[in-house]
Order: sequence, then structure tokens, then C-alpha cells
Amino acid sequence: ITDSSADKTGTIKRDDAGVEGETSYYVIDNRGTMTIESANVVNNSGYKKTNSSGTMVGSSLIINIGEADKYAVLNIKGGTFTQNNFIAIKNDSCSELNVSGGVINSKHSAVQNWCNANITGGELNGQLWTDAWKETSTGKTVVSGDAKLNGEIVMDITGSIVPTLEISGGSHNVTWKVTTAAAIAGAKPHVSGGTFKTAVPEDYCADGFIPTQNADGTYGVKTGVYVA
Repeated sequence: ITDSSADKTGTIKRDDAGVEGETSYYVIDNRGTMTIESANVVNNSGYKKTNSSGTMVGSSLIINIGEADKYAVLNIKGGTFTQNNFIAIKNDSCSELNVSGGVINSKHSAVQNWCNANITGGELNGQLWTDAWKETSTGKTVVSGDAKLNGEIVMDITGSIVPTLEISGGSHNVTWKVTTAAAIAGAKPHVSGGTFKTAVPEDYCADGFIPTQNADGTYGVKTGVYVA
């Protein structure tokens, strides 16, 4: 998918009214191999609360989902993706998501990864959520290169597979959340690089790394170990 217009106004969207409880569907449902070079992808769909705990259901802007014998592959190299009322990009089971450019916006999850996600560039505004529930849903998320994360990083576990999150590069303004269930299962971020607006928790450093403050006031990690 490439936007050939001179002012880059090419848009893929649904014309929902954006009211709570409105029926919606994905704007893009990828089950093969798709590369998005440039486009404005937007969904104004509302969401509905289904129970007293306020659980939200609705349709993601984009779903990437495959089968055990044929993985779906979604490559995002540019463009703008906006779904403020729900998940912008859901990388479901048997799928691979590669983000090297573009801007992904959501007031909820910018990316919800259930399988394999490689984020080497681009900008995510909203949650980066990694989760797993079975063998075809590994919950492996890798952040590197010049990626930018702005929002909450969440790790959760729905089944028996423990999700993983590795951060080795990029520039990030994030908060952290590891659910109780994920923590009990041993899930936690592993940070070996990148710069952060706030200090990296000691427990989230990869093996052989410790938190540090950089000369410019940002934070990161450096090689080292703690000695009693």
C-alpha cells in the first residue's frame, strides 16, 4: 500500500459515527503478507463497556492474523494510523509485525502483540501491550533501532506461554506495568539499550546491565553488575 498523492492525503477509513456501543469492524484485516509504505489509516469507531469492571470491546484499526501453517506478515514502513477508541494494531496468533516507520496513535493500545513483533523504527503513541496464551501466540516483542515509544508498556499473560519484551535501542517516554499474573510467571522487560525520560527500574535491566543516568539528563542502562 503506497499513497501516491503529492500531499500524502490518501486515506483508508471507516465512516463510523464514533459513538459508544456502535458496531464496528477492522479497517484492514490482513491474513497474508502486506507492506504499508504510506497511507492515512483511521477508524472513528466507538467501543462499548460489557461489564461492571469496564472491560472494553470493539474492533482494532488493523488486525494481523495467520494460521499455524501460514503466518501473516505485516510490514509498516510509513504512514499514520489512528484508532483512539480502541486498539490501533493487533498482532494476533501466528503472525509477524515489523514496524520500521510511521506513526501509530491510540488512547488505548497503539500495538497489542500476541505473537512476534519487531519494532525498529517509527513512533508509537499509546500502550505497547505484549501478551501470550498458547504456542501460536508467543508474545515476543523486540524494540530496537530508532523506535520511539510514548505511553505505557504493559506485559500480561493469558495462558501458559510467558511473553517476552526486549528493548535494546530507541528513545522512550514510558511508564511500566507488569500484571500480577505475568510477574508470577516470570515475565518482565529486559532492557539492554535505548534512552528513557525516567530511570529504568533495576529489575527490568537485562542480564549484565544496570541503570544509569546520562549526561544529558536522560536515563538508560550500562554494562555492570551489583556487588554486595
